[in-house]
Amino acid sequence: MTGLSATHRYLPPSARARRRSLWWTAIVLALLAPMAWLINLPYFAASAGPTDDAVDAVIIEEDLAVFHPEGELLLLTVSLQPVNLYEAAIAFFDQKIDLIERESLRPGGETDEEARRRNLRAMDRSKDIAIAVALSELGLEETLAEGVEVVGVFGEAPAFDALSDGDLVVEMESQPVRTVEDIRRILENRRPGDEVQVTVIRNAEPTDLSFALHENPEAPERAMVGITASTAYPIEIDSANYGGPSAGMIYTLAIIDLLEQGELTDGRVVAGTGTISMDGSIGAIGGIRQKLVAAEAAGADVVLVPRDNYDEAGAAPVEVEIVAVETISEAVSYLREGNAGIIEGQ
Repeated sequence: MTGLSATHRYLPPSARARRRSLWWTAIVLALLAPMAWLINLPYFAASAGPTDDAVDAVIIEEDLAVFHPEGELLLLTVSLQPVNLYEAAIAFFDQKIDLIERESLRPGGETDEEARRRNLRAMDRSKDIAIAVALSELGLEETLAEGVEVVGVFGEAPAFDALSDGDLVVEMESQPVRTVEDIRRILENRRPGDEVQVTVIRNAEPTDLSFALHENPEAPERAMVGITASTAYPIEIDSANYGGPSAGMIYTLAIIDLLEQGELTDGRVVAGTGTISMDGSIGAIGGIRQKLVAAEAAGADVVLVPRDNYDEAGAAPVEVEIVAVETISEAVSYLREGNAGIIEGQ
């Protein structure tokens, strides 16, 4: 008689319980896994953003001589994306991505739209400074100044009913006005409440105005017009949708390269990042690691970074040459001649 036999493995009750527990755990995790995509964390993933030639963003009036370089001056950006649990895990193990707390970028419950507007305002201010510093470096700030453009008028200032955004102040108290410094000089010995005569260009026509001076909140005995304004030059920068102040240095270099005969880049692809101040100093920025990754991916031969970012830049997972600079004059000097006093590294 032939029969079939089977061998049964005996599991004690405790082992069977553990097996059931593991199976149920696996089932629960499988059911919860899709929810991980729906759980956003209070972090942003910072990665390399797009790069553009800053020279292409500079718009110069046709009657000025322009010298287009063969090389490039790359503007570097950082891409910020909110992350869920899965994306945070991926970013954690990727050396080219950093996780940044949302609160450090969006303080006080600021919305994304409010942050966007704040960054665009910072970019606008940075562009104005870049133009002024570039022309100062070239010795052209007085030559090319066209007047003082009104950007905003204080609501409590007497000038509020007279001046409008976009007005170009060209004369005050029968004295020509070409720069913001001209207005400061003319008002140096005036007192709040004094009447002033001003000529502005409005809708392409000269317009004569009169109004009382405003009290300076920081020094009540001193007079001010009560406006925010900037010196107008025949140069604009189209920054598209980029925001923040970190492109200040590279825009400054782009203007210098276009207006100066010769070529700063010497045919190279030069990338750079850093804020710019009116005294020409270059300030630290965020996202330096990601910007260096972007520069290397774009084929940069060298990257100019603020001196205060140099140590952090050295830890970036790149092999591109990094040069630290403190002022726009240092950056120009390095590009023109190379400068042994400037920090360089790999």
